[in-house]
Amino acid sequence: MTLRCDKCGQEFGSDISLLQHLKDKHNIIDSQETSRTVAKASSITSKLSGGIVNRKTSALAGVAVFVAIIIFFLTSTPSVVNAQTVDGIQCNSFEGSVIHIHPHLSIVYNGNNVTVPQIGIKSSCLYWLHTHDSTGTIHLESPTVSNYTLGQFIDVWNKTQYYGNYGPSHNVQSLFNNSITAYVDNTLYSGNYRNIILKDGEQIKLIVSK
Repeated sequence: MTLRCDKCGQEFGSDISLLQHLKDKHNIIDSQETSRTVAKASSITSKLSGGIVNRKTSALAGVAVFVAIIIFFLTSTPSVVNAQTVDGIQCNSFEGSVIHIHPHLSIVYNGNNVTVPQIGIKSSCLYWLHTHDSTGTIHLESPTVSNYTLGQFIDVWNKTQYYGNYGPSHNVQSLFNNSITAYVDNTLYSGNYRNIILKDGEQIKLIVSK
C-alpha cells in the first residue's frame, strides 16, 4: 500500500511513516487535522487500487483503522529505548507531542559557515532534541513540559557523534571550547550561550573564533 501526503505529494509505504512525516515536515499534530489528512491519503489509495464497491468499503474501514492509530500515536507515551540519556533528554521510540517547536541554529567558525548535521537520531530511537537534515532547524519534541536549552542540544550533538563539515578529525565539543558570541533574533545575547532557552521560530547564531 502506498499513501501519498496531500501537502507535498511524497509517498509512504505505511500509515506510521505518513504520520511521522506529517509531524516532522508539516508540523501537523492536531488530531482532527491529522485524521483528515491520513483519511484523504487512504481514500486516494483506495480509488487507485479498488473497484467501485470495494473501494468505498475499503476506504471506510481504512479510515477507522487510521483514526485508531492516530489516537494511539498522539496520546501514547514514547517508550524509552536502551540508549544513553543526555542531560535528562531521553532517546525514545518516537517523538513526544506535549512540546513541539522548531528553533533555528546557525554557526560561523572563523568566518566559515558550519553545517549543523543530522543530530540525535539513532537506528532505534531519537532524542527529544534532534535535527532531521542540514538546514539548522532544531526539532524539540518532548513528552514533558520544561524549558530546554541550547546547551542540552549541543550535548546531544556531542554524544551522538555527528560532525558536519567541521570535520571528523575534530571532537564536536572542541568547537564550542573556543570564544563564542551569541545572537538571538539578531540581538546580542549577554549571558552564557548554553543557557539560551529554545523557543519556536527563534533564530540563534553563534560566532565562533579561536
